[in-house]
Amino acid sequence: MATRYLSKPVVMVIVLSIVLSVNGVAAAKTTINMWFPSSFYVTDAEQQFFAQFEKNFEEENPDIDLELRFVAGGTTGLNEAVAIGVATGTGPDIAYLSTNVVGRFTHSGVYGGMAVPLDSYYAEWDHTAELLPALLEGVEIEGKKYALPYMMWPINDIYNLTLFQQSGIDLPTSWSEQVAAASKLTQINPDGTVKTYGYQSAGSAFYMFYILGRTMEQLNSIIIKPGDSTGTLNNQAGNQALTFIRDLYHAGMPDKRFGVRWPEVYADRVAMASVQGVTRQLYDIPNYGLDISFRRFVGPEGGTDIIEHCAGGLYMLYSAKDKDAAWKVMAAFADPVNMRDYLMIMPAYQPVMASLFTNRDILSRLYSREQIALFTPPITTYGPKHPLLSEISTPTGTIILSAVQDQMAISGALEEAERIMNLTLADYLSRKP
Repeated sequence: MATRYLSKPVVMVIVLSIVLSVNGVAAAKTTINMWFPSSFYVTDAEQQFFAQFEKNFEEENPDIDLELRFVAGGTTGLNEAVAIGVATGTGPDIAYLSTNVVGRFTHSGVYGGMAVPLDSYYAEWDHTAELLPALLEGVEIEGKKYALPYMMWPINDIYNLTLFQQSGIDLPTSWSEQVAAASKLTQINPDGTVKTYGYQSAGSAFYMFYILGRTMEQLNSIIIKPGDSTGTLNNQAGNQALTFIRDLYHAGMPDKRFGVRWPEVYADRVAMASVQGVTRQLYDIPNYGLDISFRRFVGPEGGTDIIEHCAGGLYMLYSAKDKDAAWKVMAAFADPVNMRDYLMIMPAYQPVMASLFTNRDILSRLYSREQIALFTPPITTYGPKHPLLSEISTPTGTIILSAVQDQMAISGALEEAERIMNLTLADYLSRKP
């Protein structure tokens, strides 16, 4: 069956293929629809990989007709198409979705639930023990696993080692040391403009919510858990975490031009930067001869560093007509041999299985060795797993950002951010089916 491409997120018509059995009696195949974002089907190598996977799977499973779809609009378009398809009963059996939004797709989510628990399949799968525990924890809601992660990427800092060596400053191991290093590495031109930034990081509202959650977690405080109807950030941990974020941003970006600006990174003008996952610009760094080190996020004290992860996951949806057949497809796609081939054409992603952490081909790719080395405990998810993460992050983060920009005092911003977050939660939960 040839791979099909959807020009826009529309509801799919399922076509059943009919084959003749050996005794001449017509037998209907089981059709399994598997959807990915269009961004995964761009290069010739990607198209060849998916076509070969489809061909190999159907040869090994002649009773299953696998149909791959690539939905336009990237992950946003795919999310919309999946929501419509599941709601109308015409959705796919399997879909790629990021694991950090697992809460949105569970049975207890405010959208009525779209994802099927996979625990019974995990119990019988040969490769479950190979997955990083943090990955399994990341796809678990209320004791049940809702996705099969098959590749991942880190959310981390990068350091320009040349700038550190030239300045004689040691690499920081704590929040106070990072703020001090950012301040010392920042250089100002005679006209008052910034010559070298000690630190650069995103300044969007939703990222402020994410980064506050991570830093509070390093203080053993969680803003909100999956089943919570209210969250808490106006506490001692929130105050300490937001103070650190504000001080780091001011020390490294005194002109308050928040964000990672890659031309400045390439020009040796940025000592430290926060990299939010897979980014094409990161892979341009070798063209500029920079000596870059991938680093975990330092903590309040030495030894409390942490790494955030995000992963690509396969979700079995409630629109699946044959769940056992759908799992066969998912297990085949996530098989280590298939994953090795996939990762060789998708170099920005890293493996999730122990058997691939030392694979020579995988480790030969740019940055793989350095990024894989980051994944030691503690590992946390990119943002909380709450079903209403998308709804609360931006309004809450907008208030947090105002404190980082010195428009509000930290205590007042935390109080107002918590109030806005909980009002938003109450509003959406009051409309829960």
